[in-house]
Amino acid sequence: MVKGFLTAAPPFFAIWYDQLLDMKIGNTGPINVIPARQRDRAAQTSSSFSKQISNDTPVVATSHAGEVASLTSLLSVQEVNDPLHERQRAIKHGEDLLEELDELRHGLLIGAYPEDKLNRILAMVKAHQGNLSDPNLQEILSEIELRASVELAKLGRIA
Repeated sequence: MVKGFLTAAPPFFAIWYDQLLDMKIGNTGPINVIPARQRDRAAQTSSSFSKQISNDTPVVATSHAGEVASLTSLLSVQEVNDPLHERQRAIKHGEDLLEELDELRHGLLIGAYPEDKLNRILAMVKAHQGNLSDPNLQEILSEIELRASVELAKLGRIA
C-alpha cells in the first residue's frame, strides 16, 4: 500500500522519501552537566532563607474569637427575603406549572395521562397556594387543584 502510494505521489515527494530513508543519526554527544557556579549560588540563597526562619523572631499572641452575635447577624441578613428573588422564583414556579398543565391537556386529548404527573401538579399547586396575595391567582390555583383532583378521582386514586 505504501509503495503504491509512493509511486502515485509527485516525483519530488519520492525523492524526499528516498533521502529520508538514507538518513543516519550520528553520535549525540555527551550530556551537559550543570556548572559548579550555579550550585554555589543555590547554596548562598539557602543560607539566607534559613536566617529568615530562625527562632529569633518573637511570637505574637493570637486574639480571642469574635462574639457569636456577629455570626447571628450575618445569618439573619441571609434570611431576608429579596423581592426580586421571590418574584423570579414565583415566575419559575408558574412556568413549570404551565408546562405541566400543557402536558396534562395533551394527555387528556389523547386519552392517557400518567398518574404521577397529576400528583405532581396537585403538589405544586398545594405548595404555593397559601403564599399568594392576589385573590385572582388564588382562585385560578384552586380551580387547577380541583381539576387535578377530579382527574385523579377518575383514575380511582385520590388520596
